[in-house]
Amino acid sequence: MSGDNETPNEMIGGWIAAITIILPSMIVSGFMPEWNALPYFVWLAIAGAGGAVGAAIYTLRWIHGGIGGAVMGVGAVVGVHAYVILRSMLIDSGNFFSLELLIGAGLGALPGLVYLSFVASASDD
Repeated sequence: MSGDNETPNEMIGGWIAAITIILPSMIVSGFMPEWNALPYFVWLAIAGAGGAVGAAIYTLRWIHGGIGGAVMGVGAVVGVHAYVILRSMLIDSGNFFSLELLIGAGLGALPGLVYLSFVASASDD
């Protein structure tokens, strides 16, 4: 999401992807336990589908955007969950900073973001 020079498609797609990836990440990682009514793989599917739809709307090349968004969504959920498990094993504290969760989400979403930046955002020239 780039700011003032963003098109409506980019803004809507970015918000769809952000919401449908962040909520499953938080639910799966145990930060919203009362919402955890679905199996783990269903939350992965929700994040993957939301990331795919959001990235497909965001980019002009919607097929590649959908592929990159799905990889980004699933990777972010797995990344946050893995980071929370690893951090809980290393440091016996239940307190997490928001920046820490972004590290896990960013590392997990990195393959999808790289794909989006090189393939889905490439010009048709």
